[in-house]
Amino acid sequence: MGDYILREIDRIGELLRALLDRAGALRHAGSGLQLRETTPDSLPDTAAGRIRDAEAGLRDTIRNGLRTEAGIDIDALAASPDPVRHLTDRHGLAEEHLELLAELLFDLAAAAPDRAEQRRLARTADALCRHLDACGAPASFGRYLLLQKLEQYLNP
Repeated sequence: MGDYILREIDRIGELLRALLDRAGALRHAGSGLQLRETTPDSLPDTAAGRIRDAEAGLRDTIRNGLRTEAGIDIDALAASPDPVRHLTDRHGLAEEHLELLAELLFDLAAAAPDRAEQRRLARTADALCRHLDACGAPASFGRYLLLQKLEQYLNP
């Protein structure tokens, strides 16, 4: 039984990394997330439409992947008063995967269609990162940078 649990934890970690790779590929290809803040309003409608489509595709890919492969519903997670407990108790996620999930939540917040959704997802990602800091997880420069980026959605 212990081997099965370890394999499931590894599978969830692989899923999170694969979704992050996919989100990163979209960002580095010049669509969506990086352009949202830097795209001038004067872009032709077709370019702006492609950016919106890429963002929607990213949101759907991450949400559907987490729901079908790991059983994690982003909306239920964001509505949970204690997202860490929701992930560890209900889904069996190890703390080593919380930072990966926080990065995915940041990507979702960056691609969210409105400020309320951005703030809701950013609060959840922030809670995961702060939990890792509070429980004595190894220091992570990536987590530090992520917390800084999250501030733009938490305190606009």
